[in-house]
Amino acid sequence: MSLHDRPSRQDDVHRQVGGSGDPRLHFKHSPNRTEARDRARSHSGGRTPIHHTAHKPGEYAHYHPANKDGEILKDGSHYQYGQKKTELQKQGEPGWKKK
Repeated sequence: MSLHDRPSRQDDVHRQVGGSGDPRLHFKHSPNRTEARDRARSHSGGRTPIHHTAHKPGEYAHYHPANKDGEILKDGSHYQYGQKKTELQKQGEPGWKKK
C-alpha cells in the first residue's frame, strides 16, 4: 500500500514521498551511540529520542526523534550507529548485489 492509498493522518503530513510513491526514509550514520542519540535529540527539539535495536541481521541499531508526546516522529528519520560494513562483510548478507 502506498502513502497515497492510505487515509491522511496528521503525523504523516511532513513525511516526503519518494519516486516510487512510498515514504522516503532518511538514515544518518554516526560512529557511536552517543553521537547518534545527540543528533536524534537535536532533531527532537531536546526531547529524549527513542532507541531501537537492529530489526534484522545486517541492520544497525538506531534512534528515532520523538514528538511532544514522546512517540516516534513520523518523518522517516533514523540516526543509526556502529561500525560501517565493508563490501566484503556485506557479501554474505541476503539481497547483496555487487555495485
